[in-house]
Amino acid sequence: MKRTATLVIFLVGLIGTTAAQDMSGTWKGLLEISSMQLEVFFNLKKTEDGYSGTMDVPTQGAKGLPLDKVEVSDNQIVLGFSGAGITYEGEYQGDELIAGTFHQGPVSEPLNLTREEQAAPELERPQEPKGPFPYTVEEVTIPNEAAGLSLAGTLTLPEGDAPVAAAILISGSGP
Repeated sequence: MKRTATLVIFLVGLIGTTAAQDMSGTWKGLLEISSMQLEVFFNLKKTEDGYSGTMDVPTQGAKGLPLDKVEVSDNQIVLGFSGAGITYEGEYQGDELIAGTFHQGPVSEPLNLTREEQAAPELERPQEPKGPFPYTVEEVTIPNEAAGLSLAGTLTLPEGDAPVAAAILISGSGP
């Protein structure tokens, strides 16, 4: 009887330590690149096949970017968003912390994630204009077959045929 009780206690303890950790939820980290600090959110959801997820970087207006790679094994996690060349590799260190490294292109920076109760905040955008507008808007894509890339943007033209000045606005994470 004593031997059976000891075996049961051992097996229960073994099951508890080998059970997969639940990494579902919102995870937030502060990424420091050069002189910039960016809040990064990973939103993970448990599925039948493992996990799925999205990424938010509110200060850059990025919300709900679908992760095309979410791999969880034991206490290791790898997240990827190939559209921007992003990979995050981390180690689950309990219910509240994933310690890891954020990679984007040649840049690798430490990024520790903590579990958050709330999703990434919505940015207020009072500058978003309301129509009707005195201009036309056209989405434009210019392919560069030699480089295997395309340059895409929005062409905004004023009404009328008068000559006007031009401005090119490029958004991104540069200085």
